[in-house]
Amino acid sequence: MRIVYCDHYAGSPDLGMEFRPFQLAREWVRAGHRVTIVGGSYSHLRVRNPKPGRESLEGVEFLWLETPEYHGNGLGRIRSMVAYCLGLRGAIRSLAQEGPIDAIIASSTYPFDFLVTHRAARRLGAASIFELHDLWPESVVELGGYSRLHPFVVATQWCEDAYCRKADRVISIIPHADRHLLTRGLDSSRYLHVPNGVDPADAPDPAAKIADGLLEHQRWASEGFTIGFAGSLTGSYSIEPLVKASAATSARLLVMGDGPARSSLEQLAKQTGAAARFTGRLSRGAALQLLSGCDAIFVGLHAHALFERYGISMNKLYDGMLCGRPILANYTSANDPIADAACGLVTPAGDVEAIASAIRMLVEMSQSERDAMGERGRSFVRSSHDHRVLADRMLASIAAAKGRIGS
Repeated sequence: MRIVYCDHYAGSPDLGMEFRPFQLAREWVRAGHRVTIVGGSYSHLRVRNPKPGRESLEGVEFLWLETPEYHGNGLGRIRSMVAYCLGLRGAIRSLAQEGPIDAIIASSTYPFDFLVTHRAARRLGAASIFELHDLWPESVVELGGYSRLHPFVVATQWCEDAYCRKADRVISIIPHADRHLLTRGLDSSRYLHVPNGVDPADAPDPAAKIADGLLEHQRWASEGFTIGFAGSLTGSYSIEPLVKASAATSARLLVMGDGPARSSLEQLAKQTGAAARFTGRLSRGAALQLLSGCDAIFVGLHAHALFERYGISMNKLYDGMLCGRPILANYTSANDPIADAACGLVTPAGDVEAIASAIRMLVEMSQSERDAMGERGRSFVRSSHDHRVLADRMLASIAAAKGRIGS
């Protein structure tokens, strides 16, 4: 099959997140298919942004469309979305001149790209696929506080209704998104949940020689019971309760990442007396290496009705499992991967006392108990979230959709 995978914010191991398009595309290429990822030249998620043009990585083709830089979620980001969608029309037309396209996937977090990809798919006889990352406009209204009458919300609602009615497949990262999408016109036969996953080859070896620049952090973490966190220090993740809870225990915190919340978190650690070290931004490989040497790994999300209704599928959660360490989770969700894997302790979102109690429980466990807990998580994520398994599942659904079009 030939697949065009459209994601404004697509990344790669060299550029930074988001990784999912490349991770799935790489597996399809290994299976003999041709995949072109069409991304924007600027994304706030990446460590480094590419220049517009074409390149190839491990057999996966990339086409970078020129999109303007932006900051925050204001008009600048909307202009970047518009630029990407306008460029996408010509990009697909150009790719179609190189040969038949079997499927086009719209996967840019926001749903506007579907309007372009669906029309192109119908013109080219390709399967029209929408990949759902976030429920827009639900997340815009409930997390962003926008009115349902706001023009941006009205536009995203129109797009959501369009892909629910017209897409040959809606593939959702969110576990229970169908609870909402079925009310917007989606038929259950066109819905598939494909969660985020891991490449087992990425599992770090705690005994491996660590880079010189990380030795100091590794030594510090080894001097006491240490909980690791790796991720962007933004409002997306709930880290403040962890800092407050650790101050009431003997645990140390190794915080890997950077972002606008870093200074306030460092200040909070000083005020509360928490033993915390902030490394700044690290590569994914370096972060996984340090996490594998921690006694536990923290994953936290703020309480929100969207998570409670539809569930979560976090890369950080599965990366943590891959490291083979117990997970200290702080979320309230419709699904519970930690309980499914029996690989850690789950506390209600934002409950500082519950986190502190869970930390004490982990500290009191024997090393063998913690190792067994971590190994259960690693076994679970390898069996249920291997990219090869997920890519095969998604490809089978895409092929079935293409078959219906061709019949």
